[in-house]
Amino acid sequence: MAIDIVKGSHGYAFPAKVLAGMGGAHQFNITTTANHDNGELVNRGDWNSFDNYLEASVAAQNSFAGIIQQVNPDDSHAWYVEVTADTDLLFLYNAPVSEYPEKEFQDLSLFYNKSGDVVRGYSLRKGDIIMLSDVLFDGTPEEEKTLTYKNGKYVVAE
Repeated sequence: MAIDIVKGSHGYAFPAKVLAGMGGAHQFNITTTANHDNGELVNRGDWNSFDNYLEASVAAQNSFAGIIQQVNPDDSHAWYVEVTADTDLLFLYNAPVSEYPEKEFQDLSLFYNKSGDVVRGYSLRKGDIIMLSDVLFDGTPEEEKTLTYKNGKYVVAE
């Protein structure tokens, strides 16, 4: 992971309750070809090496469907989203670790996955719960709003 000193410039996410994190679906190591915030979705591309695939762009036939269930009670800028249909898209997440001890360099919105990083890609299944920060949405997140995914953002239905 890389760190950007402009606070709030990156989205943050967490695979809160994801079947792939509990051994029930696949996790893939993805070598990124562009910068990505945690929580963005990608496709698994070509075999790169053992247990590693290149990132592929999100194809039109691949889709994401979800519903915003609630705001995170511990963070008013993050939302719990329930996945409402299985998808081949992979949820990118690497644990943010700062090499700096100062508290101001621990903020989750400072971290991103830079091009060439190897990032964990979680398969998403119906019923999974992911946490997403405001920055990752196209539109204003509200409870019970449905989501799709386009151009690196979770699109909030009108």
